[in-house]
Amino acid sequence: MNTLGIDIGGTKVAMGLVDGQGCVSHKQTFATEPDKGADHLKDRLLAMVAEYRMSTELSVVGIGFPGAISGPARHILTSVNLPGWEGMALGELFPAEWSLPLYADNDANAAAVGEWMYGAGKGTEDFIYLTLSTGIGAGIITGGRLMRGHRGYAGEVGQTLLDSENKRSWESLAAGPAIARAAKVALEEKPGSLIYELAGSDPESVTARTVFEAFESGDEMAREILKRTASWTGAGLYNLCLTVNPERIAIGGGVGCSSNEYLDMIRDAFACCCTAGQIWPDVVMAQLGEEAGIIGSASLAII
Repeated sequence: MNTLGIDIGGTKVAMGLVDGQGCVSHKQTFATEPDKGADHLKDRLLAMVAEYRMSTELSVVGIGFPGAISGPARHILTSVNLPGWEGMALGELFPAEWSLPLYADNDANAAAVGEWMYGAGKGTEDFIYLTLSTGIGAGIITGGRLMRGHRGYAGEVGQTLLDSENKRSWESLAAGPAIARAAKVALEEKPGSLIYELAGSDPESVTARTVFEAFESGDEMAREILKRTASWTGAGLYNLCLTVNPERIAIGGGVGCSSNEYLDMIRDAFACCCTAGQIWPDVVMAQLGEEAGIIGSASLAII
C-alpha cells in the first residue's frame, strides 16, 4: 500500500511515502510562504500530490495541519500560524476525479500517532507527544485511542494559561518565538552576549536557533533564557499530567529536539512541580525527528 504522508507546519511542508514499517521514502520539502496566501500553498500541495500520483499508485493520503480540525469533511477551525485556512475543508482538498481517500488531523495529533506506533510511545496505552516549535501543541493517546475531543480542540495545550494574572499562555512563554523575544529583551540590557554576535550584531534577527547556538557554546544569557522557558514547560507538563495521567511523554519539534541538555532542564522543572508519593511519567526525547509528522499523517488512516 502506497501511503503519502503530508506534514504541514508553520514554516515548511514535508511529505513522503510511508511503508508498513513506518519507513519514509521519496521525501520532499518546501516552504509554506504564508505571506503568499492560502491559495498559493493549496495549489502547491495539489501540484506535489499530482507528481506523486504520476510516479506511484497512491492508495491513501494523510495530512497533518497546524490547527484544530473537526467534522467528517475535516474543517479547519483554527489556523494561527497559517492565516486564511480557517473554514477550509481539508477532506475536500483533492479533485473528486482523483478518487483518493484523504485523512486529516491536527499536526501534533498526527505526530503523536507516528511516535506512538513507531517511536517513543511504542508499547504504551497512554501517551503524550508534546511539540515545542513555532507553537506548542500536544497529541494525546489514552486507552490506545487518539483523543480529539468534541470539536477537535483536544491537545491545544499551547493556549492554556500559565500566567493567569497577565493572561500569558504556555505558547507565548515557551515556544520558539517566545525564546527569541526573551533574548531581544535581554540584549537591550546586555548586548555583549554571544547571542548578539551570532545574530550579526542585529538583535531583530535573533531566533530561537540563535539562542540555542549560544547556549551550546556556553553563553550564560542563553542558559538563563532557556532555563526560564524550560520552567514554564515543566509547569505545563505537570498540569497536563494531572489531567491525562500518561505513562510516557515524548517531546519533539524544532525547539523540543534542539538539545539534550534543554530536555534535562525541562525534566528538572517538571520534577520540581511533582508531588511525592505519586508515580509520574517518563519524559523522553521523541525518536522520529522531523519525520514524525509524515509517518503519523500517513498512519491516520489506520488508527
